[in-house]
Amino acid sequence: MRFQVVERTPQPRALLASARAGESFQRECVDIGRVVVEAVDHQVIQFFDGDIGVQQRAHRVDLKYGCNPHQGNAAFESGETPPVRVGNGSPSMINMLDALNGWQLVAELGGVLDLPAAASFKHVSPAGVAVGVPLEEDLRRASEVGDRELTPLAAAYVRARGADPKCSFGDFVALSEPVDMATADYLRGVVSDGVVAPGFEPGTFETLVAKKGGSFVVLEIDPGYRPPPIESRDVFIPFRDNVDHAAKHGVRYIVQPGGSARDGEVEAACREYGIAMVHTGVRLFHH
Repeated sequence: MRFQVVERTPQPRALLASARAGESFQRECVDIGRVVVEAVDHQVIQFFDGDIGVQQRAHRVDLKYGCNPHQGNAAFESGETPPVRVGNGSPSMINMLDALNGWQLVAELGGVLDLPAAASFKHVSPAGVAVGVPLEEDLRRASEVGDRELTPLAAAYVRARGADPKCSFGDFVALSEPVDMATADYLRGVVSDGVVAPGFEPGTFETLVAKKGGSFVVLEIDPGYRPPPIESRDVFIPFRDNVDHAAKHGVRYIVQPGGSARDGEVEAACREYGIAMVHTGVRLFHH
């Protein structure tokens, strides 16, 4: 028997679309849908509630505005102590999304390779990511670092920013290790909106705070923070390999619009792994 948990409305809710299913099976599907919707609500809809401005309160950080400057009432919330602390500046919703996405990337990359990692994010997309290995002479010239002495962390960011310097203009920086002075000095001389890191060595915080007339966003993240295993897609899943990969990372719930020619294969993969999947019928792009 084939079914979908879907309601094709602008504000999707979990409904069963199979008239042949028994009542107990319907209740089970509704319960699955409720769990997934509540989980997504907790992580996504939380950004759209709050007052304009930046105030840090218990379990909540109010943000400057939403996805765009004309959209107010965005906030970052956590059921426990927030994993991110605002050290300086007034982060927007995009700044916070860049920070969270960037941190996940560098934390995993640095952990796997056992090297400092850095990422340059712009509008919730990585413009570049790299690990801290020495720069070759031609790359030093291209990056215009001259004779500057670079630590492995600083080298990682120079490499990440150099992957696409134009896209990295005004980026948000994610670092896998506490900011050292060499990295802070380099950041001081480039056009960037903010940085997220698990800590700051003596003197680096003051160096960063002085950027942009004091408005440079400085975020400190709990180095042990890892997001919950929930996969939310803004476009449909075209092949089952997306599910195969998600299962390897412990994902238990998937929310996606549906509508792929291979929906059946994707649903079969979810059943194999015991993953609950909801079709919203609505495409909501990340940014």
